[in-house]
Amino acid sequence: MTTIDGGLLAIPFKNSEVQYLDFIKEKKNRKFLRTLFGLEVDDYFSRNPKARQIPEECFADAVFKELKNEWVSMDIQSFKKFWMDWQNAESIRRRRWFGIAKDERVEKYSKGFSDYPTFEVGGKFHANNVNAIIGLNALKSFDEWIDRRKQIIERYDKELCSTVGIELLEKKKDRQSGNWLYTILVDKRSDFIIKMLQLGIETSIVHERNDVAPIFREYAGDCPNLRKVNNKRVCLPLHQNMTLEDANYIIKSIKGGW
Repeated sequence: MTTIDGGLLAIPFKNSEVQYLDFIKEKKNRKFLRTLFGLEVDDYFSRNPKARQIPEECFADAVFKELKNEWVSMDIQSFKKFWMDWQNAESIRRRRWFGIAKDERVEKYSKGFSDYPTFEVGGKFHANNVNAIIGLNALKSFDEWIDRRKQIIERYDKELCSTVGIELLEKKKDRQSGNWLYTILVDKRSDFIIKMLQLGIETSIVHERNDVAPIFREYAGDCPNLRKVNNKRVCLPLHQNMTLEDANYIIKSIKGGW
């Protein structure tokens, strides 16, 4: 989604090249959308997608029309409405991603992430058709990426299992991790995160516990096990583009102390 005077990403052409659609005005003040190729996307093309030889299955991603003075995007996944009311627009932006507003986050270097004052319940629906196409193409390398992540984790496990101030999480033989994150428990976590940052290594707690968010505080409980690990947990770098040399540098830096 975007503001009424902005644009949005779409993939309306067979070559799957990402286009940026901008709102512009004609001399008669009629609003319409234009791609970088100069093709209008309005009611005429909505009714006649073959007029410019645009494949219908691609055209479905980039059909826009004006309804009751409000812009409406017709999408193969859903209808997305652009409110003229800025308060509604801001609320929608927050609710797209867990109720978190990007411009309300405050960087906390001792945590390696940004705190966020969540006042609304949101979902995880910030992805769009562009993300979907990237994801589909990424599946071609999925097995290779998973193997690389496993290699890095095995290196971490082997080298850090006896490091003073580090505790590795328990692993069960009857289950297998998806290896999205590599979390450890570390003494003096704030010092650890800052020291790693000074060495060019990004670490992060990634998520804060839910009951510190304003909207959930009234439901906070004792949670002794969570309290036991919450101030010690931190995630080390883990990515398919990392090399084993990168992992070795991280391990060496950790063993150097903090």
